[in-house]
Amino acid sequence: MQFIGYLFFRLFIIILGIMPFWMLYKLSDFLAFLMLKIGYRKRVIIKNLDFAFPEKSQEWKNKILPNIYKNFTDIILESFKGMFISVKSIDKRYKILLPEKFIGHAKCGKDIVAVAGHYTNWEWGVIALASQTPFKVIGLYKPLSNKYIDAFIGKGRAKSGISLVSIYGDKTAMKKDYDLPKSIIYVADQNPSNKEKAHKIKFLNRETICLHGATESAIKNDNPIWYYKIERMERGKYQVTPTLLSEGVHEINDAKQLTQLYFNELEKQILSDPSNWLWTHKRWKDQIKY
Repeated sequence: MQFIGYLFFRLFIIILGIMPFWMLYKLSDFLAFLMLKIGYRKRVIIKNLDFAFPEKSQEWKNKILPNIYKNFTDIILESFKGMFISVKSIDKRYKILLPEKFIGHAKCGKDIVAVAGHYTNWEWGVIALASQTPFKVIGLYKPLSNKYIDAFIGKGRAKSGISLVSIYGDKTAMKKDYDLPKSIIYVADQNPSNKEKAHKIKFLNRETICLHGATESAIKNDNPIWYYKIERMERGKYQVTPTLLSEGVHEINDAKQLTQLYFNELEKQILSDPSNWLWTHKRWKDQIKY
């Protein structure tokens, strides 16, 4: 059954690959409309919004629902299309701004830890970062249940110059020496499974438990840590602005403090446009009965 699912997946991304972008977004609009009508994960979305924005009216929450679904379907379809189109095509649509200090870390041969959120299209980011920045990009990811699709995606990412490391598997790729300094990327704004090691911080005016791996890795290895601010400039076009959170342990030697700084940056983005965050995942499992 997994292999049959894989064949349908391959057919689907081939269709998306040859589909022009204007048609891709027509399809995204239709899927977003369909999800809105059937109420796909609406209970989760509304409960998250209620928890994060208790002061907002139900009218406000219903008003942003269509854009939440549109952001969600855009991300899905763009991610699939990204498996088919060239790195050059993605680079035209996904620009990375390179601060002087960011480049300076690479020139000094410093490995860095980078954190980002599930905000707009993070999937194209790892591809663009590999081609547009002077680092060897290593992305941590959660493997898919379908082993054929997971292997296919991993193989495609490897062609782009990215090393994907399973959060459950061997981490030797993170320790390996490359021709370039490493940029280890964590998209770490999901609910942690290990509650005991999780960091408790303030996020959207709520106590929130957060994954600990990124900031503890930065502290342990004395790496600079950067936040990647991903913005949708217009539909299908993005910009990433790296923001330095800490130069190293001589500046901040507290992983929890670094986690708070990371979520402060993410919170700013969410408040600027809440519809661009991934509200469909169960972010506050310990506090909300979904």
